[in-house]
Amino acid sequence: MKNQLSLKFEIFKQLYTLWNQDKNTIHQIGIKAGIKPFTMHQLVCGKPVCWRHYFKLLNYYGYDLEVKLIKKKDS
Repeated sequence: MKNQLSLKFEIFKQLYTLWNQDKNTIHQIGIKAGIKPFTMHQLVCGKPVCWRHYFKLLNYYGYDLEVKLIKKKDS
């Protein structure tokens, strides 16, 4: 089972890919997405932040988050 930190890390990895394709700096992206510089720095360092910041970045890039339930396999 994935916990909250591993879910945030998965989102972070995909956001990281988007950041590398963006011509703006991380600071500029944060300002445009409405995220304070300190919080953006925490995100870039891979530290988990409040969920709303992930959603602000997803919104900035035009993405939604989709969750899928997966049935556990019997051991």
